[in-house]
Amino acid sequence: MKIVIMGCGRVGILLAKILDSEGHKVAVIDRDSLAFDDLCEDFQGHMITGNGIDADVQREAGTADADAFVTATRDDNTNIMAAQVAKEIFGVPRVVARIYDSEREHIFHELGLKTICPVTVGAFQIRNAILADTLRRTPLETTNNLELIEAALPEDLDGKKVRDIQSPGEVRVVALEREGLSMIPNGDTSLKSGDTITIVISRDVMPRLQALLGIKA
Repeated sequence: MKIVIMGCGRVGILLAKILDSEGHKVAVIDRDSLAFDDLCEDFQGHMITGNGIDADVQREAGTADADAFVTATRDDNTNIMAAQVAKEIFGVPRVVARIYDSEREHIFHELGLKTICPVTVGAFQIRNAILADTLRRTPLETTNNLELIEAALPEDLDGKKVRDIQSPGEVRVVALEREGLSMIPNGDTSLKSGDTITIVISRDVMPRLQALLGIKA
């Protein structure tokens, strides 16, 4: 894939190195040419000095025929404007924006942009670390309403079917681990006490899931 990254900070650099090592064609944009000094010497991609909001700078970076465009600066306004240029002017099929203010995620989503919010992800990771004996929660960054939940099945659900805890459009069991083996269950899969289940859930029905599984938030 051909990928353009705007922002040569720690996140942009690491992402560029990963993608470059995997054989992708990578271009990195940053206002400060000195920022490129931290890219490894064997980086095979292109480095463009300039303002990533400028269509001419994006064009120089190859955004016009890029498969993906990533905004990874520390400024949400800069990220959203550059992402819009990539999507609306150049028609990049995959545009992902890094944001800090989770309260503004809905703005990006209304514009058809995918977001990654380190603040949200970090908060949930810390929450899972300090509440290790409860269910694990991970937000799905393509939406502000869905979460990936991992929890041990309680004894009182032993013998139940997967369909007994699912709800169309609200709760879906996507994986099940039993005795070290993982599987993708269907509605008729029987549950066993001690199973670890992974569920995609609408955040609105979290209290109902907690009551069903008999676990704390």
